Amino acid sequence: MTFEKIVIFDFEDSFTYNLYHLINSTIVQKLAGAKSIELHHWTNFPQFIEHNTVSSTLVVFGPGPGHPLEYKSLFLPLSKYLHMCLSSNYYFFGVCLGHQILWSSLGMNVKQLDRPNHGHSHKIVLPNWDIFDHSSQRIVEVQRYNSLTVEISWPCIDGIDLWYDNLDLQASYNPGLWLSYQFHPESVGTSCPELLIGALTKMRYNNAYGVSNRRSLRL
Repeated sequence: MTFEKIVIFDFEDSFTYNLYHLINSTIVQKLAGAKSIELHHWTNFPQFIEHNTVSSTLVVFGPGPGHPLEYKSLFLPLSKYLHMCLSSNYYFFGVCLGHQILWSSLGMNVKQLDRPNHGHSHKIVLPNWDIFDHSSQRIVEVQRYNSLTVEISWPCIDGIDLWYDNLDLQASYNPGLWLSYQFHPESVGTSCPELLIGALTKMRYNNAYGVSNRRSLRL
């Protein structure tokens, strides 16, 4: 299954259109079902999420400059959907800054890395998540451009999978609701861009039963 609409919110970053073209080529052109892909400035998000009526909309927060607190106007409208699962219409995907914004809107701290990563490729082990179940690739190479990282402070997050590399949170997955990557799946230094983006089409449903597997945030 895929989405009726895909909307990418642009944070005025040079990687935005790389991400746009990767999502377009991997989901819209190759898979039936995604009827449109749109690009909006990030400041339009509160108005968009209030008025959008299209079912099964994938909302993408792309990479960008600065600290997520610089985009705090997104937090309240976003946290309502992430924390309380108010509507089945929305699914969320965050990349780099977008990953940090998703977690910041839920109250997590974003801190400075001891060793910033800008243009470095890292080999990491693919987590055993259902969205990656059929992949023969277990060790993947990902490109990172970040000097900040999300610091998870809750002792237990029920139903949410976290992917760490050397204590840095690299990805998070809440089945049926959101997927986020700290690294850049659209970068030339990432070895499996189609695998990482294609996972989005699998997060809407439980692979074993083919039924909705949507989860709100439970502590």
